[in-house]
Amino acid sequence: MHVSTRSSLRRHGFTLVELLVVIAIIGVLVALLLPAVQAARESARRLSCTNNLKQISLSAHSFHDAYRRFPTGVLNWKGENCPPGSGQPFYDGEHQLIGTLPYLLPFMELSNVEKRITMEMHIDKTAPPWWTDANTWKAAHIRISTFVCPSANPYNSSLTTIFGLHGLTHTGGDCSVTNAEKMHFEAVTVAGSPGRNLGRTSYLPSGGVIGNCRDNFLRKFQGVFGSRTRFAMSDIKDGSTHTLLFGEALGNAERGMPPRSLSYCWMGSGPMFSITGLKEDLEDDGDTLTSGPGWYQYSSEHAGVVMFAMADGSVRGVTREVDLTQFQYASSIYDGNVVDDPAFLDN
Repeated sequence: MHVSTRSSLRRHGFTLVELLVVIAIIGVLVALLLPAVQAARESARRLSCTNNLKQISLSAHSFHDAYRRFPTGVLNWKGENCPPGSGQPFYDGEHQLIGTLPYLLPFMELSNVEKRITMEMHIDKTAPPWWTDANTWKAAHIRISTFVCPSANPYNSSLTTIFGLHGLTHTGGDCSVTNAEKMHFEAVTVAGSPGRNLGRTSYLPSGGVIGNCRDNFLRKFQGVFGSRTRFAMSDIKDGSTHTLLFGEALGNAERGMPPRSLSYCWMGSGPMFSITGLKEDLEDDGDTLTSGPGWYQYSSEHAGVVMFAMADGSVRGVTREVDLTQFQYASSIYDGNVVDDPAFLDN
């Protein structure tokens, strides 16, 4: 008698409905896990950003230990972030316009980069702008990872970059509290130059409310860094724990064309000021070479917070809801006000 084994050999597989259910379950799991993965990645990037700021601030302290003062903010008009004379521009060809970060290189184990800078960097001497010196121009193209927040991508660009942020220029009157609203931030680019290849930075030194200025009232709102300043730790009367040293500033809006197409160069970027506070969001608002809050406000790619190094070497996040007055107090070294705002987070 022949016994059929066909039924016992029949293979059982997924039906179409079962397969669709499995795919749906996998899709739900991915949807649930993806935000957690993205959050973990951003948390790691924010930690890396914190470490960058910590290293930069500690390098500034090492400079202070060596020279009994902090490095200058920018080699510009002597003792002023505002040039003498109404409407007079910063870019006059008579100042180096080198920022703070190049002074920190020897204290970041980057002496090999610092030695390639042949432009005059003495605080009391003047020279043409740094990009006119061939060796310094080449050195400025070196990419230094510590100077770039990992959440930002300033090198994703086919355009130029800002050669430096040098201070304020004013359209009328003198540098005083009554004319502060007439000022705009001064940045420099050079027409026809391949600035897109320059090494960039996501971090700028704190220059106080509007920098070192001739006006007696505004003078007390100076920051640690300014034009040819020589401030020491002893000058920070408001307490180093409550005083900003460096902060994130990314340039144009996130959804510009292309993203971060016009960010800052580490060689030439001087202090950022607190007069306009933090950028509220990352939306594209049409920032250009000469306008837009991306250029004159601290900003970051971190959701809801901008990272700052304090003068005591600690790093704190500041939420975008920070009170403007409190933020300006924190940027000043001897205004006499105590910062008390929950927007300053303890990391």
